[in-house]
Amino acid sequence: MSGGMDGGLGDDLTLFVIDGNRLKPVIEQLSMHEWTCTTACVIEGATRVDTKVVISVANTKSKGFYDLVLIAERSNSSEGVRYRAKFDGSKYLLDGWLETWNKLRAR
Repeated sequence: MSGGMDGGLGDDLTLFVIDGNRLKPVIEQLSMHEWTCTTACVIEGATRVDTKVVISVANTKSKGFYDLVLIAERSNSSEGVRYRAKFDGSKYLLDGWLETWNKLRAR
């Protein structure tokens, strides 16, 4: 990261469904955690900010599968962002998730 900041991603999630006699991925390598520091984290006094993602099941369906609600919250704020992922028949659509996640990063 530029400007002396430090950070990283972790805890990737892949979600599978049963498709006949095999497992089929419907979400692949979704990052569930991000951490950043205002300066290099090894410097005394650096402020570390963690962002965690929680997934819940909505009460609405798309193509026979329940929609998923992704909620990202930062450790330094009570604010968060929400995104509803819909199933397209083969996978959950996450195209707008990165844009939603970036709105939280910009705060």
